[in-house]
Amino acid sequence: IESKSGIGYSTAFIGFMGLVIAHRLRGYAIRVGLLVSSATILLSFTMSGHSQLGGFASQALLIIHLICISFWLGALMPFRWMCLQPDPHNLSIVAHRFGILAMGYVALLISAGLAYAYLLLGDITLIVTTQYGNVLLVKIVLVVALLILAAFNKFKLVPTLEPRRTSNVSRFQRSIHLEIFIALLILTASSFLTTSVTLPMAM
Repeated sequence: IESKSGIGYSTAFIGFMGLVIAHRLRGYAIRVGLLVSSATILLSFTMSGHSQLGGFASQALLIIHLICISFWLGALMPFRWMCLQPDPHNLSIVAHRFGILAMGYVALLISAGLAYAYLLLGDITLIVTTQYGNVLLVKIVLVVALLILAAFNKFKLVPTLEPRRTSNVSRFQRSIHLEIFIALLILTASSFLTTSVTLPMAM
């Protein structure tokens, strides 16, 4: 419990418990509780692991990366829920607004992620010559696939969403399911990077 990992896990636990408690609050307090608890969970990622190697710069990049991931992936299940409603009349409006915001978030996510990876590796050639780099490369390919699918949703499917066009809603729902599947693969690759392979500089 006194190790850096233990402190990080304890901080994350406090954050998750804060989320549970915040949902029992009322009015403005619930927003403050959710915000503080979420910030606590994000902070826990900087207390151990690879983010410690690059100092404040890598920790700041990781926080930015995680915030953008939370915004993007956190919207997938709500979109799926909206597709399942008998009258998804707000789906088109919400999806359009999300797409506008997502362009900024995704650009920031990619920039922070690539900068963080470069800061850890130090040499771009290591992405093809080391096990860590190979897993990272798989993750990058999956992210590119997710970006292509997200772009297809924004520019092709979202403009066709109408309350009475259930076939288009079904297509959007299937696309969201595929996004969720790819997102799970990306998170799996991320878990390998942080738990099962060693950074080249640490070998």
